[in-house]
Amino acid sequence: MKPQYRWISVVVVVMAALLAGLFIHNRLDDKKTTSTPNMPKIGIVKMEKVIKFNPSYDEYTQAKKELDDLQAQYKNEQQSLTQKSQQQSLALQALGSDKEITDLLNTELITKVKAKEQELNVAYQKQRIALINKYRGEVKTEMTEADLRIVNLQLELSANTAPIAVTEEQKAVIEAERAAKEKELQELLASRSQSVQGNLQDLEQKVDAELAPIRASGQKELDDYAANLQKELLARRDMMVKAKAESIMATNNLPNPVEWNTAWDSRMKAKQSEVEALHDAILEDVRMRAMVVAKEKNLDLIVIDEVSNVNATDVTDAIIASYSVAQ
Repeated sequence: MKPQYRWISVVVVVMAALLAGLFIHNRLDDKKTTSTPNMPKIGIVKMEKVIKFNPSYDEYTQAKKELDDLQAQYKNEQQSLTQKSQQQSLALQALGSDKEITDLLNTELITKVKAKEQELNVAYQKQRIALINKYRGEVKTEMTEADLRIVNLQLELSANTAPIAVTEEQKAVIEAERAAKEKELQELLASRSQSVQGNLQDLEQKVDAELAPIRASGQKELDDYAANLQKELLARRDMMVKAKAESIMATNNLPNPVEWNTAWDSRMKAKQSEVEALHDAILEDVRMRAMVVAKEKNLDLIVIDEVSNVNATDVTDAIIASYSVAQ
């Protein structure tokens, strides 16, 4: 709203004051007769000119400008914070599917589980070799290296600690290794006689019977290790995601929205009150000066707009002159 339009309300105040004043004046004036109707005498004032002579006008316009600047600054900062908030929200959402963190922890999981698996299999292999050597003397025919390889392959395929596949690539490697061992075993078995095969089966059964509890214990230890490690890595992932989230929020440094709006609302309301106080003071000053001029010129009403079909006396200069006299 332009400053001059704020002064339109002055006409209502001036009219009320003048009518009250004229009522008292006419009641006290013995020369006037109640029987003779009089046409109202109207004055007109150009407010956009008058208000500029008020001593507080520059202060008012400065306060009004400061209020406008504050409102513009508030809007610009609000838009900037909204944009930052949206960017921060997207960045935080992306953390949930952060492939870099997931890949890093999966690599660590695979590496450590594989190391544990190899550690258990080494111990298992030692136990198996010891048992094969223990029972090989009971085999009626002399065992060759091929025979020992057959026994080892059969035990590996049926009794070895089962590897844990974390990724599809790791699963494919494990399956390929097993397929290769099964093929080798079939080729070796095909080259051996039925009698030898029977002796080997007896040896395998004895060894496998003693290896069963060792195998079960090793498998449980590997499963427990993998589960606990995965739990530990998930907790670490949560900590890493939290740290990244805190870093993102610290970088944006967004204020608390409630506190931010409250502070701005307080600043703008304080400036708005200052503007309104100056406006009301100027309005009251013009009203009082208009009453004096109206009385001096014997006017019934002062308006700020031209009135059609009514002769009105321009009192703008008279009110302006009153400011010069006051100075």
